[in-house]
Amino acid sequence: MEVSSISHKRGFELDYHPASCAFILVKAEITNVRNTLSTLLQKPLTEDIYRNYENINSNQILLWQYVNHSWTLFEYEVCKQEMPQAISTSLNTNCIYFEYEKVSAWQVYRLFINGEVVETYSFGIDYRPDWIEFHYGAAESLPEETDYGIPWDINTTDDKGYQFLFRSTLQSVSEDAIKNPKVFLNSLFISQDAWLPSSAYSLFRSNQVQ
Repeated sequence: MEVSSISHKRGFELDYHPASCAFILVKAEITNVRNTLSTLLQKPLTEDIYRNYENINSNQILLWQYVNHSWTLFEYEVCKQEMPQAISTSLNTNCIYFEYEKVSAWQVYRLFINGEVVETYSFGIDYRPDWIEFHYGAAESLPEETDYGIPWDINTTDDKGYQFLFRSTLQSVSEDAIKNPKVFLNSLFISQDAWLPSSAYSLFRSNQVQ
């Protein structure tokens, strides 16, 4: 696998979810992301882990940026969307947050621009019938579902019992499009010139800091 092929990769290729996981992509150089993240976390992050391996430990966050890519990536905690929003605000840039929550089996893509949520795509098993019965008894519907207080552009289901949610200030899409998660996620990452790689590329990281 050559570095030259990696430099042209774009899209969504994440193919393995052994547990809950989240990734933050920041459209900025890795050094700027390191400095901002260090400030937000209030702890130092070691630059160039290959030369400074004695200063790192397994509890630290690993940042990496691929050659010819404008995005810096790192893994983070699930259900912690305030972090990409804070980074996006601090650097006045775009941040992508992607998470897979194993317990609920829901996946979320969220795009921040200068700290504002401009696009969200979320999908998973439709639990609403169970929620209605458990929380609302005889009620026929749940309160309006929103994205950061804003109604969804599309809130739909398929015949397999999955729910799909989408909201965007950047584009309009069809219900059929968002019901094909793999293809649609790929298109979202490509639209941002970003790449979330498969597990096969985990060893091909460049300009890493920790």
